[in-house]
Amino acid sequence: MRILPRHWPIAWRITGGLLIAAIVPLVIVVMISSGRAWHALEENALKQLNLIAEATGDRIDQMLEDYGHTVASMQRNERILSMLRGDSSLQAGLMRDARLNAQTDPVLLGLYITDLEGNILVASRDESLNKNVAFRHYWKAARNGHRFNSSILVGKNTGEAGIYLSGPVTGDDGTVEGVIFVKLDARAVRRIVQTLEIDEQGGGMLIDDNMVIIASPLEHLLYHSIRPLPEEAIARIDPLRRWGRETIPLAPVAAADELPHQTGGGTWTAKVDGERYVAGSARLEQVPWRLMVWQTETSLEEPLKGLMAQQLSTVAFVTLFALLFVVSHSRSILEPVRELSGTAERLAGGDLDARVPIHGTDELGRLAAVFNRMIPELRQGLDMRNALALAHEVQQNLLPSSSPAFPGLDIVGGSVPADETGGDYFDFFDLRRAGDDRLAIAIGDVVGHGVAAALLMATARANLRACARPLGELGPLFSVLNNLLAEDVRNGQFMSLLLLVYDPAKREVCWINAGHQPPFHYQASDGAVSERRTENIPLGVMPNANFEPADPVRVEVGDVILLGTDGIWEAQNAAGEEFGRARVVSVLQQHHELDARGITVKMQDALTRFRDGVPFKDDVTGIVIKVTDA
Repeated sequence: MRILPRHWPIAWRITGGLLIAAIVPLVIVVMISSGRAWHALEENALKQLNLIAEATGDRIDQMLEDYGHTVASMQRNERILSMLRGDSSLQAGLMRDARLNAQTDPVLLGLYITDLEGNILVASRDESLNKNVAFRHYWKAARNGHRFNSSILVGKNTGEAGIYLSGPVTGDDGTVEGVIFVKLDARAVRRIVQTLEIDEQGGGMLIDDNMVIIASPLEHLLYHSIRPLPEEAIARIDPLRRWGRETIPLAPVAAADELPHQTGGGTWTAKVDGERYVAGSARLEQVPWRLMVWQTETSLEEPLKGLMAQQLSTVAFVTLFALLFVVSHSRSILEPVRELSGTAERLAGGDLDARVPIHGTDELGRLAAVFNRMIPELRQGLDMRNALALAHEVQQNLLPSSSPAFPGLDIVGGSVPADETGGDYFDFFDLRRAGDDRLAIAIGDVVGHGVAAALLMATARANLRACARPLGELGPLFSVLNNLLAEDVRNGQFMSLLLLVYDPAKREVCWINAGHQPPFHYQASDGAVSERRTENIPLGVMPNANFEPADPVRVEVGDVILLGTDGIWEAQNAAGEEFGRARVVSVLQQHHELDARGITVKMQDALTRFRDGVPFKDDVTGIVIKVTDA
């Protein structure tokens, strides 16, 4: 068992080890007595924190449950049902009741009843009448027949922070005939959280399912995250629409670092920046929130100080005596270690000619010999890494840095290599510079990945750019490219390539495909996604091959074309299941109304959720083309 930290200098560890061996009986007694006392204090503190978290969470749950009962009691109210069925004479009375409830209940900011179209028919505030809330997620859930409790939302016009509880208004047969929802004052939740009684070095907070702080005695922590959130997560949360904030900054809350690893309520200890904390949390039942409270272990130390002072005095006397003896006999061991450390520092500074003096054949001598043999191998590894880094930079410079602006098309493309260098390729050819009104888009995939694939990709790019301007017949063009590539490939290498040409005058796309995945074509007219396959072989497989282009296809406004490499649909999760083409088609059909950037983000999100942390095994390249009316 390792007693001393490995990050200590070896001189300290040798000295410390000998000291421990000299005073071990005394240390054991001190550790046992102090450990038991400390453990008891810590256990008691953890129980208290957990009780505080659970009690405070129960108060919030109870408040939400009470107002949930209020909503439930109105879901089959005969007056409300009659009004929704057309009896407008009841509307004024229901309006009075709603205003009275809001005026007499300080927590209730508003009570609203809507029809099936989302139009507010009854409201505790006159200015809300006839507004449409069909776009609100809490309304949609109730419209679909479900009770719903929202997170804290800040009104765009009122600036009020509220919690929305909604439910369907149903008839005797269970048919949804309207929606009722209430808006609760979020300050009521915050007042409950502000009652937390923690020491001066402790704290507490309420966090939602996105790990964002929504209530805390420390107002400056509101709407901060307790862990870094990626930009796509912030965009999904939409803090501007939800809380009127531009973004979600990271909160300076040290003891919260362990919270994301907790699946529910409970207690734990953590060490952050040299300070130890004890913490407790409780998960709420009505909403997916968690309440966390913590305090420093420093506050638990006072009862132990008297006992520790006596014990440490005895240990210090024995340690001082042993230290004087150990230091005087440790020089012969420490000197070779210092030489090894000094050589390592020179090596870290870039001196690859540094060597360690070898004074004998003991363990330190053998270590020095191994260290000296390692340095030439390290030089080779550094040379290889620098070469790969340079190759990666060169390859990335060969790919387009931005997507073209072309009338009638919205285009977004990108590539992510699986290694430092990859074999995927894409390019854009704006032929207007050559007097041609068309736009050509290329995408390809070299078999394998790494340096060899990257070199073949660069060769194919150079050949295509040299032969495609001016752009003639696609079949002869690919025959020329195939022959050029067949002369360069070795060891069975080949490359799939697809070249798509858009003609704005005819509103048509045509393409030629050499062994590549055909385009995914979402048709706005009927919502179908087609894949038109051809029988051409990949480039470089055999010389003098013939290549036939696909028939032209007319495109309409709203159509979406996705060009991609197999790294997309062959991405795997932890179970070895592939993402598959069906999921690609599903993303296109679900999000076709977005622009090209939005569709790209949705595809990335779907891949990220599916992989769940599993890295890509192949290069991933995709181009989204959306047909517009401009």
